[in-house]
Amino acid sequence: MKRVFALAAAVIVLTTAFTIVGKRYKKIDNDNGPEIKSVYVVKPLSEDMTESIELTGSIVPKSEVAVAAETVGKVIYRVGDEGTKVSAGQVLLRIDDSALQAQLSTAVAAVSAAEARLAALRSGARSQERLQAENGARQAQAVFDNARQNYERIKSLRSQGAIAEQQLDAARAQYLAAEAQLSSARAQLSMVGEGARREDIRAAEAGVSQARGNVDMIRVQLGHTILRAPISGVISDCRIDKGEMVLPGTSLMRITEQNNLYFEARVPERFFAKLKRGQAAGIRVDALPEKAIVGKVAEIVPVADAKTRSFKIRISLQDGNVKSGMFARAKVAVSTHSATISVPHDAIRESDGRKYITCVENGKVRKMEVHTGIEQENRIEVMGVSTGTSVVVVGQDDLVEGQKVKVMEGAAF
Repeated sequence: MKRVFALAAAVIVLTTAFTIVGKRYKKIDNDNGPEIKSVYVVKPLSEDMTESIELTGSIVPKSEVAVAAETVGKVIYRVGDEGTKVSAGQVLLRIDDSALQAQLSTAVAAVSAAEARLAALRSGARSQERLQAENGARQAQAVFDNARQNYERIKSLRSQGAIAEQQLDAARAQYLAAEAQLSSARAQLSMVGEGARREDIRAAEAGVSQARGNVDMIRVQLGHTILRAPISGVISDCRIDKGEMVLPGTSLMRITEQNNLYFEARVPERFFAKLKRGQAAGIRVDALPEKAIVGKVAEIVPVADAKTRSFKIRISLQDGNVKSGMFARAKVAVSTHSATISVPHDAIRESDGRKYITCVENGKVRKMEVHTGIEQENRIEVMGVSTGTSVVVVGQDDLVEGQKVKVMEGAAF
């Protein structure tokens, strides 16, 4: 019985010993190095790379003008409905002008009357008026001479006591009346000879100017009854029908230019310094997915939106098939690096704010920190890497420096 227990104890000890030894040898075997992983590698390329800014926006016209009424009245003519093509200067609307035409006739007649009065004042008195004034002056002179002689005679007789005092007073009154009449006749003759007073002529001239100004004002109002297209384009909005009344300032139509269209978008401020006029751009319109449109940066508004901190950009289009209001996307080429080194995006990894690639040298892993540049489609520019470097693009995760790897043949993807 003792032998059985002793044998059992020996088995247990040996089992425990073999287990410990087995674990030790397994650990030693694992310490020989990490597991060999399979990876796919590529060679960097030397190529020209272009940095682009991608934008989303809309197709907009160069000009879009609202047509508004400048006078009150009823519309008696309209050129057409929305979508109608119009040319610059073409009549769009006519407003009833019958009342203004009547006012114009009255105002023109008033001008003629004012001009006639001014002409009469400037030409002076007629010959008949001058003759009448001269005759009146001679007659007054004769009456005066007679009254003076009679007064002198009566005065002499009174001094001799031959006549009464009342007769002398009557003769004196006649003499003074004749003298006043002569003075008045002479003044009238002088006025006829000198013509109208300067102030009367100035007043008549002012009357002519006022009458003419009234005519000009009515003609301007008549011009407002005809609304013409300020630009060539199409009627994109129409808010008035024939027979309706309009008031000054009322928006009636909108004319949209169709020949000069632009792609318009907002650009984040971080890209503003990279944009320049004349830069090439490729544009795609969602409504025309198979069509590539070429454009150039035509305008960059150097004032940022206060809310979005973005800038407005306009790109001219070299295509007549697009229409105003279409949604579009643009890619603007801002710089190009010639014969630069690039790798696929999948080759770049980032850790602690630093970018690196995983290379294979002599079958072992080497981590290489890199600085990146232009991104173009699925490739990215890297500095300090040669075209002969084997760069891991698949399987690089969890690899450690110096680890052995197996490079797989064939395309990785």
